[in-house]
Parts: sequence; structure tokens; C-alpha cells
Amino acid sequence: MRVQQSVSAMLVQLAAPSHLVDPCLLALQPVGLLRTQVAEVARIGGRDAVVALGSSLSRLSFSPALYLLEGADDTEALALRWRALEFAWGVEHLTAFSRESPRSVRLASLPFDGRRPSGPQRWMICGAVLGLLRAQGYRDVSMDLDDGESIRISWSHGPTRTSPRLRLSEATEGAVAQVVASLEAAPEADWTPRLLATATHQSLRTLNRRFQSRGETIGVMQRRLRIRSATLAIAQTQRSFTEVAHETGFSDAAHLSRSFRAASGMTPSEYRRVARRR
Repeated sequence: MRVQQSVSAMLVQLAAPSHLVDPCLLALQPVGLLRTQVAEVARIGGRDAVVALGSSLSRLSFSPALYLLEGADDTEALALRWRALEFAWGVEHLTAFSRESPRSVRLASLPFDGRRPSGPQRWMICGAVLGLLRAQGYRDVSMDLDDGESIRISWSHGPTRTSPRLRLSEATEGAVAQVVASLEAAPEADWTPRLLATATHQSLRTLNRRFQSRGETIGVMQRRLRIRSATLAIAQTQRSFTEVAHETGFSDAAHLSRSFRAASGMTPSEYRRVARRR
């Protein structure tokens, strides 16, 4: 029970609507903000608890990194995109993917400066890859930690779904969904809470109360939507970053670059380059 509570608490923290930072960036960096919490999960529940936490990352919303990884056509493309993300994020212990058979791959975290990665770091990465493969429709995905250093992941069939997702949040309905629809329809517009309240036929007080009950503000929701719109445009089009900025509510390409890097850990140029690796 205590293990489940620790894992659930971390997932709630990662999924908090107030976050503008990619939850994968928070969770997978070994020197990130959640390092202490991951170590605590490992202390209480051991390897399996950390793997379960990592595999749950694929269910989180608003992750530009997951959008890239889920869009990989196969495990070779997944490995290329994973390595590119690690380089962009400045990860020291890079992950090596080696294809053992048509239905298995082996993961190993490489030493850095004579130091080996910690167990929790390796287990989180393994769990994240497990979750990604399951999200893509691979069936009967399992792992085998047979030699203590590398981890073998295998599956019986797959994938059956390769369309990536970039969800805004876990659930939006009713009046909040109307606000989201208005913001999505015109991310470049200079929306104010009062204008949104008028557009969605509710009082300003009611609108603010509904967002407060979700643990976020209208401003944060608007910034998340703009980052989401920019992510899709960067990944799917060849439009210049100045055009993307103006279309998605940023003042210029520099403003877009600063905001996008703060949210995803990558510049728009780096992100577009990784997105082209099929």
C-alpha cells in the first residue's frame, strides 16, 4: 500500500495542471527535481516500483517528448529519438539500444566518467520504454533483468498503433472544455479571462472558480495550449519559426524558442530535427 501511495503521489505531482514543463523531462533526468522522490520509491518498493512508475509516464498528458517517442515507426526509430532527447537534455549516462531479435531489444545505460548509472535511473528508463511500447500497441511486453547491468525487453506482437498523441490535460469537460476550444481555435488571440468568460457564457467569478478547482489558472492553460500548438507545427510542418511563433501566440521566434525550451528541454530546431528521424 505504501509503495502504491508513493508512486501515485509522484504521478499526481508530474501530472499537475500547473506544470508547464514536460513531465518526462522532470522524471527521467537523473539530476532532475524528482531524484529524491524516485530514490524514495526505490527504497520502499525496490526495482518493480520504479519500473511501474516509469511505465506510467506514457499515460501523462502534455509531453512533447512522448509525442516524439510515440511517433517512432519501430524500435530502431525509437532508439534514435531517445538518444537525441538524451543529448538535448544533457543526460550523462546515455542509453544504448541493441536489437536482439525481431521481438526483443536490450537496454543498457552507459558509464560516464568512470561512473555507472544508479539502479533507479536504469529502472525508470526501462519502465518508460515498457510504457511506450504498450502505448504503441505492442502486446505481451515484458522485461528480463538477467545480468544486473542490461535489461531485455520483449513482446509477442506489435505495434498496432503508431499515431502519436499530445493531450492537453487528463480531462476537460463542460464549461472548461468550451474555454479550451476557444483558446485552441485562436491561440494567437489576446485572450483575457473576461473575454473567455463572455465567449463561453459564464461569469468571470464562475470561470475562475472552475479553474481553481482544477489546480491551475487560465493563464497557465493558455500557455500550455500555445506550447502544444507550437509543438505540432514544429514537428509536422516546414514553416519558419517566425511564422510558427505568430500563428501560436508568441511575439517572435526568440520568444517561441525561450518558451519552448523551458517547456521541453529542447530548442525548436533540435525538436524539428529529432521529429524528422522516422
